[in-house]
Formats: sequence, C-alpha cells, structure tokens
Amino acid sequence: MRVKDFMTRQVVSVTPEHSVRHAAGIMLRHGVSGLPVVDDAGVLRGILTEGDLMRRSELGNDPRVDMEADMEAVPRAEDGHRAAKAHAWCVHDAMTKEVRSVSGETTIAEAARLMDEMKVRRLPVMEQGHLAGIVSRHDVLKAFAAINPRRSRVADHSILLQVQTRLASNPVLRAARFEVKVSEGVVHLKGRVRHPDDFDLARIEAESVLGVVCVHLDLDSDHQHTD
Repeated sequence: MRVKDFMTRQVVSVTPEHSVRHAAGIMLRHGVSGLPVVDDAGVLRGILTEGDLMRRSELGNDPRVDMEADMEAVPRAEDGHRAAKAHAWCVHDAMTKEVRSVSGETTIAEAARLMDEMKVRRLPVMEQGHLAGIVSRHDVLKAFAAINPRRSRVADHSILLQVQTRLASNPVLRAARFEVKVSEGVVHLKGRVRHPDDFDLARIEAESVLGVVCVHLDLDSDHQHTD
C-alpha cells in the first residue's frame, strides 16, 4: 500500500509572503488543520499548522510577557524564537521550516510510522522536488479501512514468500538469519543481523512487498554501536 494511492492530490497551500491571518482563514474555509507553504516555483518551504498559531499574541499568549515576568530565567534561543512566531505577521516567520516529506512510493506503513514518531498529523508528498500531495492520518485510516481481511489472509503466504526472497536477495542481509511470519498483511521479522544499521534495511525490504500493512521487528545484531 503506497502513499500515492491514498494521498490528497488537490492541496490547498499558501506562500511564505501570505499573512498568517489570511492563512488561518484558508484553513477554516477548507476545513484543514495545516497548510504546506510553497514559493512561486512550487518548492516546499515549510508548513503552517494550527499548532503554529496556538500561542499568538492576539490571543493573549505572549511569550515575551512570560519571559519578562520570570526575571531569574536564563534567556534561551527557543524562547526568542517562540516570541517571534507569536508576533509574526507573515507565514514565513510563523511556519515550521524543518519539514519531513515522503514520496508517492513510500509505503503507508512508513508514513504512519513517521507521523507517529514525529507527532505530526500530515506529511507533504514530494515528486521531483515539487509538492504532489499531502498524506495525513485520515489517509492512513482510509488505507486501513480498505484492507479486506479475507483477502489478506489468502495473500499472507504469498507475502511471506516475497519477503523471504527479498531478504535473501539483498547482499547485506543474505547472511542474516530471519524468522518471518505474516498475519493479515502484518509482517513479523525475528532474527539476527550483522549490525544495528541493518535493522532499517530489513524493514524497508519487507515494506516494499505489495500487500504489506506494517512490519514489526524483533532483531538482534552481532555488533553493537560503541561510542
């Protein structure tokens, strides 16, 4: 299950030069909680979410007041940044600039893992350096609801064979020892690899098999990371 099959393609966006008030109005009109920010060339520059607008000075949430009230507090860079966002007029200064994106070929399982890990509700989908869509938690739910349990049980054996083949064909992983189990599209990988860096490689190989819903790892390594 790939992001491209469930993502929202008709994306409402704003530019860095838009005002935050204008962006808030767009969110309300379209019933969305976040807007990708793209420049005139269509390049993603950031994302503006409801969370970015929760501590606005207009609402009485002024970080500068808190900073001035606590005379003993040591000023921190993040405090100044938060205060600047609270008073920012344009989207560029209020948006979140560090944004993780995925491609249309990314699996729904990987997108869901990233959203959970990063505590975000959506991820921009990029193709050839330009915004192609948005995948959200709602899209993950659509993918989950689309799974036919009866069909997935029939397909489990096929998934098992394909996962085993991919693991055995990978030059880094072929010497590893895996026990693979599949239940309704959920792959359980147990075994031992040479290095902890191989954990993600094994997961990616399993996720690349059509029909895989998610991958659970129970792996050990021969070599542990050392400082």
